[in-house]
Amino acid sequence: MEMTLVPFSFGKEKKKKMEPTYYTVQKLDGDYAILISDDGVENRVARALLPEETDEGVRLLCEFFNYTVVND
Repeated sequence: MEMTLVPFSFGKEKKKKMEPTYYTVQKLDGDYAILISDDGVENRVARALLPEETDEGVRLLCEFFNYTVVND
């Protein structure tokens, strides 16, 4: 019996490429930070993943799940 592999997709939308994303720290909430992207998308991230100098109002750049502080 011959087996054929068929591509599988959960949806019709195309996958987004991993592109750099800029965030502003809106709020620090315990072990988490609430980030708002430049597109207006809210993201809750563990503070352990963020640079030590992260504070409310700081701008961050996320590339491949690595966050760095940026000075605009």
